[in-house]
Amino acid sequence: MCPQQTVTETDFPTFSGIKYLASISWVSSGLYTVTCYFFGKLPKYTTHAKIFLVTMTFEASLFIFMIIWQPQSDQVWIFFVLRTAFTVCQSSLRSQIGSIYSRFYPDNKKAGSALGCLWKFAGTAIIFGISGPLFPFQVLAVNFATCVIGTVLYLIAEKIQNQPNRTCRIC
Repeated sequence: MCPQQTVTETDFPTFSGIKYLASISWVSSGLYTVTCYFFGKLPKYTTHAKIFLVTMTFEASLFIFMIIWQPQSDQVWIFFVLRTAFTVCQSSLRSQIGSIYSRFYPDNKKAGSALGCLWKFAGTAIIFGISGPLFPFQVLAVNFATCVIGTVLYLIAEKIQNQPNRTCRIC
C-alpha cells in the first residue's frame, strides 16, 4: 500500500554516502525474510483489516518522524532504525497480498495475483517518477498520503466484500 521503500533506499545513500549501503541492505533483507514468515501466519489470529490498520498507524508515524526530523551527520544509526521499521511494515503488507487477492477474486486467482503485481510496479514507477522533480519533504508527504488513502480504500473494499447482499455489476 505504501511505496516507502523508495524513501529510505534513496535517501540513505544520499545522506551517508555509499559506506553503509551494503550493511543496511543485508540487515533489511534478513529481517524481511523472517518477518514475512511471521506476518504470513498472523491472519490465523486476527483480520487483515486489523493488520493493515496497525501497520498504517506505525508507518504513518514513521513518515511523520521523517518529515519533522532534521538529520545530523552523527545520526546515521537512525537510518538503520528507520529502514528496519519500514522493512517490518513492508513485510507486514506484502505477506498479506496473496490472501487478499484470493478473497477478492475467488474464481480467478491468477487475475488477482496479476493485479497485485501490476499495482506494485505502477506504484513504484509513480513514486520514482515524482521523486525527481519534488523535494524530499514533498515525496514524504505523498508517501504518507498514499499510505493513509490506500489503507482507507482497502477497508472500504473489505467492508463492501463482506456485505451479505452486495450487488456489484463489475464483480
